[in-house]
Amino acid sequence: MTALIEKMDVGDWFGLATLVVVVAVSVWTAFHTSGREGKRKVAEARLKWNDRFQELAAELHDTFREIERLDQLKRYPISRRRNLDKAQKLASELLIMINPDSADEAGRQEARMETYLVSRLASFGRPVDLEYIRTLRVVLKRSWQKAKAEF
Repeated sequence: MTALIEKMDVGDWFGLATLVVVVAVSVWTAFHTSGREGKRKVAEARLKWNDRFQELAAELHDTFREIERLDQLKRYPISRRRNLDKAQKLASELLIMINPDSADEAGRQEARMETYLVSRLASFGRPVDLEYIRTLRVVLKRSWQKAKAEF
């Protein structure tokens, strides 16, 4: 081995140093690119969640308005019941998506939203199983945290 090192000239040392630098840069680039890619995927998932949340909220608002319109007409009980079923489904999905247990301002607003949706559905005779909803939130949050950690 010592004989091999003694026979290497400056060009050989330069070639070896270049190879080491190229490998180090490649490893560094791969490491940092994978981290950014993971963050990008998490951001995309959050934006997708946000879009779905907005769609649900708008559709639920329209459904509540339709129920109120049908209540004023005092007719169309089948349409009213279908809209109540739809409102309950939409509200349940929204309730699963929010995090009222967070200590920040968003958490306080989401707690208000939870109270509003539960009371609004109750006013239509549609109770919500909050224990089930809260359990689902815990399960989904744990799954989300595991997914983020994999990126």
